[in-house]
Amino acid sequence: LRAAKATEASLLEERKHLKQDKQALEVDLAQMKKERDLARAQIVSASGEKSYEMKIMEESYKTEINRLQKRLQWYSENQELLDKDAARLRGAKEEIDKLKVEVEKLRSE
Repeated sequence: LRAAKATEASLLEERKHLKQDKQALEVDLAQMKKERDLARAQIVSASGEKSYEMKIMEESYKTEINRLQKRLQWYSENQELLDKDAARLRGAKEEIDKLKVEVEKLRSE
């Protein structure tokens, strides 16, 4: 009987320690869950900030692309005008050269 009571006391003491360990683990688990939730919130916040930064960068790049496309269009139109002027000037120079040759012929006659 004494051995059974000693075993019972030992088991009760072990049960008491196990309950304390369980409570400590539950507190640790609750703390870890809070930390996890906080980390998730920080990740969501950071990804939201990154998303916002990406949208700003995207808008900036779109604006820059639009500006460069307009500039390219301007250069293209300008080049067409320059090509037309160059062709007109070549034609005028050829006409002037022909007229000079005619003038020389007429002078020599």
